[in-house]
Amino acid sequence: MAPVIHEHHPGVSHVRESLKRMLRDSSRTYAEVAADLGISLSNLSSILNGNQYLRVEHVFQICEAAGRAPADFFANLYPPSPGDGRLVGGVPLPEIRELIRELVREVHSEEVGERVAGGGR
Repeated sequence: MAPVIHEHHPGVSHVRESLKRMLRDSSRTYAEVAADLGISLSNLSSILNGNQYLRVEHVFQICEAAGRAPADFFANLYPPSPGDGRLVGGVPLPEIRELIRELVREVHSEEVGERVAGGGR
């Protein structure tokens, strides 16, 4: 089972909105992106609108389908704002760092599980 970005985290809505903005800015339609992901258009819409869990793999796949490196997406997700030590969206830097750590742990855990299931390949 793929890792899930916890829906209760304050940054999840921001991630969803950033994904939608990235897709709007790309030359790809939602239908094209859904086809690349191997899901229906309605499933993609449900993911982006919060009616279905946003999994880490979805974030990576949507970025790649939009022609954007996932690392760039995450790096630009919360660009620094001058002054108060907070980031765009009013989410404190420690919370953003914890979300990123959690994502990395979940992705790493999934990769280890796949290697074990695949006989270490």
